[in-house]
Amino acid sequence: MLGNHPGLAVFAATPIGYEESEYSYASAMMGAPIRLTRSGNGIDILADSEIVIEAEMQLGERVLEGPFGEFPGSYSGVRKAPIFKVTAISHRKNPIFENIYIGRGWTEHDTLIGLHTSAPIYAQLRQNFPEVTAVNALYQHGLTGIISVKNRMAGFAKTVALRALSTPHGVMYLKNLIMVDADVDPFDLNQVMWALSTRTRADDIIVLPNMPAVPIDPSAVVPGKGHRLIIDATSYLPPDPVGEAHLVTPPTGPDIDELSKKIRAMQLGAVQ
Repeated sequence: MLGNHPGLAVFAATPIGYEESEYSYASAMMGAPIRLTRSGNGIDILADSEIVIEAEMQLGERVLEGPFGEFPGSYSGVRKAPIFKVTAISHRKNPIFENIYIGRGWTEHDTLIGLHTSAPIYAQLRQNFPEVTAVNALYQHGLTGIISVKNRMAGFAKTVALRALSTPHGVMYLKNLIMVDADVDPFDLNQVMWALSTRTRADDIIVLPNMPAVPIDPSAVVPGKGHRLIIDATSYLPPDPVGEAHLVTPPTGPDIDELSKKIRAMQLGAVQ
């Protein structure tokens, strides 16, 4: 079924829980039940699709398919795919063929899917760790993710990171994961880079080799198998023997503004 309501396209690519329904989420976002109708072959189909292609899979038959352009900005490999025999095609008058611009980010694909990747990972993590404050999985919808957390103790952020890797999306897509404190905005790369520079030590970096991964990761030695990189860029807490590094936020307010004016006036007077 091609050319459907955007809600269906969004949630078809959203990594929700295994027991949850993509159709239920799409229906809730649309604010109405999903309309169905019968196809020429008597199959339930989406009533508002632009084009419907019905086919039968030919058992035991496969042919080479690919390569295709993929979201990391590279081409996928060639693999054997099943054969389908088309039995019926139906469409609206002057149907619209739905397509999308995809490739090296940012593209339409990243813009449409980014937030809908961050939200379910955030919701899943919060079930076990209410200390999680935000999830940014916008970069190639998760190959690099940034998670902010209210750190409870030394090493706590690493535990949250390992849980993130076990979410439905994390199993395949979360390749590089940066953990930051709640005082760092994971959507502000300037703050994230500051945390990496001031709070990361050599033993705060974990590499997990031979993990399941999305097959189209161009850096994978074997398609479908790769590494996980966890960088703990959170503050030091007990039982760590060192102090914390705090993000300094400039004070604001009318009293501060008035003081700034006086200091500026004094500086100008000194120059004169």
